[in-house]
Amino acid sequence: MMMSLLEKEARDPVEVLRVKLKDSTSTSLLNSQLLQEIKNDYVVKQDNTKGQLEGFVQAQVDEIERASALLELESPVQQIVKNLDDLGQNCRRMNEELGEKKVSSSGVSIARRNLKELEHQIVFYDALPKKNRIMAEVWGCMHHCVEIAQFSKQRLLDAFQVLELMEVRRQRFVEGKKEVYLDNQMKPVADFNTPCSERCKTEITTFLSRRIEDMFRNAESEAAGKKQDLFTAVLESANHMMMDLEVVQSDVASCFPNEIDVIRLFTSTYNMLLEKEISTLSTRPDVGIAQRLQLVQWIDYYNSEIIKYKHSRASGVLDQTSQVLMKLYLDEIQGQIHTWITNIWKRDEENIVGPQGELQSTRPNDIVNILKSQISIAQEWLSGRMIGCVVAACLRALMEELKIRYESIAVRLEAVEAEMLCSFINDAEVLQVRLMLRCDRAKCPELVEEISFAETDSEEKEAFDTFMGDSLDTTSTEIVAFAVNACDLMVKKIFHEDDIKKEFISLQLISSTLRGDAGPESNQHEYAEITRQVVKLMRSSSNQESATSSQKPKEKQAKDASLKKLKRFGAISKSKVKDKVKKGKKEVDTNGTPDANKESTSRESSFTQHDEDNDSFNVQKLDMAAFLGS
Repeated sequence: MMMSLLEKEARDPVEVLRVKLKDSTSTSLLNSQLLQEIKNDYVVKQDNTKGQLEGFVQAQVDEIERASALLELESPVQQIVKNLDDLGQNCRRMNEELGEKKVSSSGVSIARRNLKELEHQIVFYDALPKKNRIMAEVWGCMHHCVEIAQFSKQRLLDAFQVLELMEVRRQRFVEGKKEVYLDNQMKPVADFNTPCSERCKTEITTFLSRRIEDMFRNAESEAAGKKQDLFTAVLESANHMMMDLEVVQSDVASCFPNEIDVIRLFTSTYNMLLEKEISTLSTRPDVGIAQRLQLVQWIDYYNSEIIKYKHSRASGVLDQTSQVLMKLYLDEIQGQIHTWITNIWKRDEENIVGPQGELQSTRPNDIVNILKSQISIAQEWLSGRMIGCVVAACLRALMEELKIRYESIAVRLEAVEAEMLCSFINDAEVLQVRLMLRCDRAKCPELVEEISFAETDSEEKEAFDTFMGDSLDTTSTEIVAFAVNACDLMVKKIFHEDDIKKEFISLQLISSTLRGDAGPESNQHEYAEITRQVVKLMRSSSNQESATSSQKPKEKQAKDASLKKLKRFGAISKSKVKDKVKKGKKEVDTNGTPDANKESTSRESSFTQHDEDNDSFNVQKLDMAAFLGS
């Protein structure tokens, strides 16, 4: 009917047009004003019709949606009907089992009990918003315990009093094996079996992790928005965490019960979060050497401070991160020191004559200045034992370079000039003297001008003194050893073993030949001429000895005759005779034989004689008995 009405209204403008144009002839022109009015009426009718159609369509759509919703409820309604049918069957079965009289009384009691339970449920749901507000307040106090403890400790104590009452109630129902809280599946709530103290720890840890994460992210976003250094923003956030720990120890810990170790809870959570943030920060490509040193110092400070809190432990992950950063830095500066010292050794430099005539160079001063520049950079960010590690690394690099320099000299000793060896020895002495200087602050080398220690940490200063003292003693000993070894090289260069052997092998060969022993190992072709001359010398000496031996009896007879003559005339006393005898014995002991001098004289005279080949062997005058040890 609605559709027919709309169609009729849609045809009306055509009928109206026919009526209005009925009296006009086919040859006459239509009045333009009349046509405009007809057009306007048609447009108005069209708009009205369109609006009515839209309303009709929307009504039909709404009817369809309601029908669809009813169709969707068909399955739940059928399930409810089925459940009611099952309930009716159960009731009928109970009536049959218990009887009509019993059913009436039990039914009334069941209805009363159900009504009472329903009343309890109504009261529970009425009080549920209030309970939720109380629990939100309690957990809010746990979440913001650091801020609340600074302004109102009583509020925090009241929150723990509520938790204590809840724990007492929970334990009572647990002991009675009653199921108090049910979820939407009509099952016991799992959290109800968890003690309130454990749930409190979970709430604090969860909220603390979320708050610290948001703090770091906000710091990064703010630094990026202001185009500031991201490293500084993250480190400032970490410092705020350290300040929170001081508040926890001074104000918050006293409000918590003994079963909740809030200090350990905070420190363990902070360790876990900082391990993630610091590790990520240290691996960023835009973090420079100075910032890495700042991170190393901050980690050392954090671990040294965190162990001061009760039941707290230092972070092993942060310590490993610090060690990795420190190793990378030490390897880098050692590489630079190796390069610079190598360039210093390679450069051409004239040796300077010192006040005592020793040869020196400017290399030790340049090397010490290089080490001081590296350590001064580290001192801007590091302190205490960290500086000791840097000094030890610099000294190790120096000793490695000295070892390389010494080995290069030892390998090419023949080509090295004596002046270079002397300069190396004196330079090592200058290095040893400069490195063993002490400053007033600590037992440290001249390289370190000032060491920063905590004002109350005397143990750290004592440990640093011991460490640096041992390191310096070891370095000094090694430098002295290099200098001593260089002196040995100098002696070896001046008195080269092969040269000495070449100079004295001739005398050794002569001595061995005269003794009749085996000669030293030598080139037979080179020393054959010397051996032949010695043999000729021995032959001529034996002939000379045989000639002089025939004259010995005549000389002895003449000597005895003169002695008798002196005795006869009394010119020689008995005492003088004894002295003469003693003197003769002494000469015998000295020369081995009474005729040793004569024998040596004959051998000496035989050196200038010519043999049958007209060859001669001229030598300097030599005491052969003393030389041969006879």
